[in-house]
Amino acid sequence: MKIHKLSDINPLMNSHHSHFLSFDIEYDTWVPTNDLSACDIIPLLVPYSDDEIIKQCNFIMSNGYKGQPLLAIDLFHADDQVDDKKRYSLFKNTCKNYLTDKIAVVHTNRENDTDIFYDFLWNRQKAYFTDYNKFNMDDRVWTWGSNIKMFGLTKIFKFPDCRIFLCPNRIQIVDGQMAKHHRFTCRSNLAEFLKDQNGFISDPANDIILDPEQTEIRNSLLGGRSGTWYPVANHLYNSSFVSIYIETITMTSSMGFKYKTITEKTWDPLIKGHFILPFGYMGLVEDIKSYGFWLPEWIDYSYDQIYDDNARFEAYLKSIDKLLVNDINFFRKEFERSIDKLYQNRMLFWQRPYDNLYSKVKNYFNIEQS
Repeated sequence: MKIHKLSDINPLMNSHHSHFLSFDIEYDTWVPTNDLSACDIIPLLVPYSDDEIIKQCNFIMSNGYKGQPLLAIDLFHADDQVDDKKRYSLFKNTCKNYLTDKIAVVHTNRENDTDIFYDFLWNRQKAYFTDYNKFNMDDRVWTWGSNIKMFGLTKIFKFPDCRIFLCPNRIQIVDGQMAKHHRFTCRSNLAEFLKDQNGFISDPANDIILDPEQTEIRNSLLGGRSGTWYPVANHLYNSSFVSIYIETITMTSSMGFKYKTITEKTWDPLIKGHFILPFGYMGLVEDIKSYGFWLPEWIDYSYDQIYDDNARFEAYLKSIDKLLVNDINFFRKEFERSIDKLYQNRMLFWQRPYDNLYSKVKNYFNIEQS
């Protein structure tokens, strides 16, 4: 299936490509072309302004458009403050007025039944940890300055001197202030809640980070800069038992619509061999289990089914309290008892296939040619 080269339609596509591996993973099926009139699919971004939508439509119309389907890509997943169904509807109506009603929006919200759900965050994590050498990582926003060392894994084991938990805490700093978002408030509150407990906690706003595996890039991660993701070093996972963390999407009741996405904050500790205690949207834990991951019965996940965001977070803190009454010997015993299951969790990253965008697009538009 021929797809028009992204960068020719909108310069933002270059940034989009740098963020994600959407088409690289399926490089043997997509056929990029500069000839808009000869392609089967035309990709474009879902912008936030009508002016940008019209600009893209005008570009397409003036470059040999022949009524091909439009693949609208919206994989910037962190915005649970925007009703994406409503935004997609407005976007598609504008495109219909200028071009065609053959439009599919590719998105990452598993709660949105509009068009095509694409699990690119699973794909990205699988690619980095299991297929790193297959892709060029030099220009990727999420991997700037890193190399394959960053994504190497050790065997799953524990050092003699361990702490109970690991709490990676990414907090975005804008103009010297913490960004105002529910997840950042939760992360700040969680760090305060855990500060005198037996664990590793990061505080990027104050230049306290958890070491990356590739230590030479450590300085570039300081200062609470936004947009920086890195896996925490193996030795910290091997010196602790449970990852306690706040996911990206944390709101269910606050906005009146549902947004569900699982990110690297969950995938990292699972591939590193940790138990996990995450806070996110209502139903996050059940969604994690739906992939096939095993989670221990001795962690209280009942908070996961509470609809109200604030009540869910309060119940989450109570679950942490229940967990931390146990001494380090309890966690070492449970680790030794569960090590085979933790390895099974890791192996899912190899056994579970990539989510395939090519087949979804082909089926959605009933495209026969390959």
